Amino acid sequence: MEIKGHLDKAELVFGRLLAALAHKEYPYDRTEEPQVHSNLPPSLPLGKVEHARFLFYACLYMRGGIKSDEAIRRMSQLYGRHPSLFDPFSFSKRYKGDVERVAGSLSDSGLGFGSGRVGGYWVLNSRKLARFWSGDPRMLFGGVSDYRGACERIINGGLFSEDSSHGFLGFREKMVSMLIHFLAREGMIESILFPPPVDFHILRVVLEHEVITVHDVKPEENIFKLQLTDAVRALLVQYCEQHKADPLELGAALWLLSRTLCKLHPGNGTRRVGEYWARRIVLVPVEVHWSSTQTRRYERGCGRCPVQGTCRFLIPSLPYYVKGRVEIRGFRRQPPQLHLFRDFVDTNTDMM
Repeated sequence: MEIKGHLDKAELVFGRLLAALAHKEYPYDRTEEPQVHSNLPPSLPLGKVEHARFLFYACLYMRGGIKSDEAIRRMSQLYGRHPSLFDPFSFSKRYKGDVERVAGSLSDSGLGFGSGRVGGYWVLNSRKLARFWSGDPRMLFGGVSDYRGACERIINGGLFSEDSSHGFLGFREKMVSMLIHFLAREGMIESILFPPPVDFHILRVVLEHEVITVHDVKPEENIFKLQLTDAVRALLVQYCEQHKADPLELGAALWLLSRTLCKLHPGNGTRRVGEYWARRIVLVPVEVHWSSTQTRRYERGCGRCPVQGTCRFLIPSLPYYVKGRVEIRGFRRQPPQLHLFRDFVDTNTDMM
């Protein structure tokens, strides 16, 4: 798979989206990031260490398998039921018992996906945070001046050691960016030049608008590979550096566009076939026959996108959330009767 970045296309697409976000144009006038205060526990002291801890633990569920806003809301339910789980000092040396307690509580709060693995990460990360960082995730960025330094401190590069202050389970480049984004967005740490968290939504926008292009790809091939995410991160940083763009704003603009509008194209629709069993479930593209419903969805999504004329591909979300796959399904089409629909609307508007 050959990957190419196109800074000229990034300047066109990113610049327009950042302007739309700044002016609260559609769809940014009606959508919010998942960690907004309305999704957080009512009892959580905002801007305090408890808030930072909540966001630190929430990073463990900012991955495929569950949508981010739903994960935050379920984490909020967990906090309301078991606030002690969010206190790094509450974990003893009873590793197995603590993991079972966390995993069971996660499952009871609707976070059963990977709860056993996450439970282990939760306990070991808590012990390290309490032992070396005063139980405060904000301290992880003390003395850190760049993204590389943050990664060296937070990423678990291989064998985990409880006797080392560095390296947290479940944290690699994306989660380092996510933690920076969460904490800097709340003003709890100083922002640095960093790549926004490269998840499915950001991948979808850069691929469908050909900011990043991939070549020598087979039909339905999973292109969710390390070299792709590395290339996207590099291009995002290059753009922010050259244009003095805020990575917090750029990350929000890209993520919110995909989640709010791109999902509306009928060609990105997918349905499940058969019973769910791990990742062996069969996923089938929704048939696009441009019914009135599908045409209206297109008009609410692609038809009102702040960036017109640069999007070429369909990239459905369900293969990613169910199977961890990013697939280019084909070319994005528009309803053949769309011009008739718009002419009808324009004509009737002129008569009013």
